[in-house]
Amino acid sequence: MNEYDAIRDYLISEDRNSLKERVQRTEYWETEFGNWRSMLLYGPIPSIELTYQEINYCFIHGQFISCILTSISFLEQNFASFLRIANIEIDEQMGFCQIIKKAFDGGFIDKEDYLALLKLNDQRNSLSHYRSRGDKRHPERQETFKDKPFKEIVEEDAKSAIGIVLSILNKSPFRVSSG
Repeated sequence: MNEYDAIRDYLISEDRNSLKERVQRTEYWETEFGNWRSMLLYGPIPSIELTYQEINYCFIHGQFISCILTSISFLEQNFASFLRIANIEIDEQMGFCQIIKKAFDGGFIDKEDYLALLKLNDQRNSLSHYRSRGDKRHPERQETFKDKPFKEIVEEDAKSAIGIVLSILNKSPFRVSSG
């Protein structure tokens, strides 16, 4: 067997072994999140659409950490672009928390969404920044506090991240129509 055949066989096996879970996550996505095409996407098109598609792809393929990280990227791009369109000054060096604070102060998101976004940012930080094993925010230490495997925790966090993204984008001023 040559290297190409070995790689092909691995990919076919991986595809077969994860098909059931991918179908379940696709059904979950469609049931919970539905169609996003009636939302306004701000930011550089097509990159904002590709970022959204990557959130979907990562979730369906069980890449939950990437789904969470990409959700933050998507929201940051979307909010910053929207705020610029609304003539609210945005510094290109602003971080996510500063951008969502401006969106909140401008009345574009409510307090509940603002707090959910801060929580999402904390989830992202625990995944993307170093934490010592003694820190309760260390990703793998969360297994102890939440009494479940880390993969289940990040899957729940990914569902939460997607829910936040779509909840906000389903509200005015981001929603285009009711369809």
